[in-house]
Amino acid sequence: MKSGYTFIFIAVALTAGGFAGGYQFSRQKMDGATSVATTTGSTAGSGVNPEKPAKKLLYYRNPMGLPDTSQVPKKDPMGNIGGWLAVNDDALAEATRTMLILTEGFPTYGGLAGRDLEALAVGIHESVSHDYLQYRITSTAYLGEALHAAGIPVVRPIGGHAVYIDAKAMLPHIPALQYPGQALAVALYEEGGIRSCEIGTVMFGMHPDGTEHPAAMELVRLAIPRRTYTQSHIDYVIEVCQAVAARAADLRGYRIVEQPKALRHFTSKFEPLG
Repeated sequence: MKSGYTFIFIAVALTAGGFAGGYQFSRQKMDGATSVATTTGSTAGSGVNPEKPAKKLLYYRNPMGLPDTSQVPKKDPMGNIGGWLAVNDDALAEATRTMLILTEGFPTYGGLAGRDLEALAVGIHESVSHDYLQYRITSTAYLGEALHAAGIPVVRPIGGHAVYIDAKAMLPHIPALQYPGQALAVALYEEGGIRSCEIGTVMFGMHPDGTEHPAAMELVRLAIPRRTYTQSHIDYVIEVCQAVAARAADLRGYRIVEQPKALRHFTSKFEPLG
């Protein structure tokens, strides 16, 4: 007699695209300050009481251990290309190695050049350096707080890898289906060559049934590359954003003239409305 039961196995996956930034924020939250005492080394000048027992960071031990698989891209390890896939099951690991050989290359290099593998290996260590993370998060906050002080609406608190301008609040005269985020992104590029990314109706408005609806938010992301910009570069970005904000009322919306069936925010073509 056949069983009437159907068994469905679900693998839980975690995409750890920004694990290092989250690690640093958890350190700050745990201690209530910008520094946390470590079990070794001096705490002089760190704002940490050396007589207070050092706290152990447990935040990332559990979330990184719960999923069945975790995909880590090149971003936090500061590589130019690639990433790695971690799994907690030997059979699944073997299956992915076989697929890797068929599609990318042998497991020892995965289709990557030796230089890129070495860059990822070094970057994994450097990406969780307290001094580096403090510098990166402080630099991002510098941009976000400067824009906020200038009256430009941004998402707060400021995150670790990017600042998000609220295009809906900055351009309330542009309807969502005329893509205010895209209008702002274009204006930033035209004004000063600032490359940004719309995260709004262009990215999320098209639904599988072909209908289009306004997204919940209309944001423009200013992502900051790692170890690339100096303060003078960020000051330039602030000046460009202020210049665009000064003529925000003159900006107009856009319409899509060509788009793919999926992931349209990557390759769609636009034209300005009158």
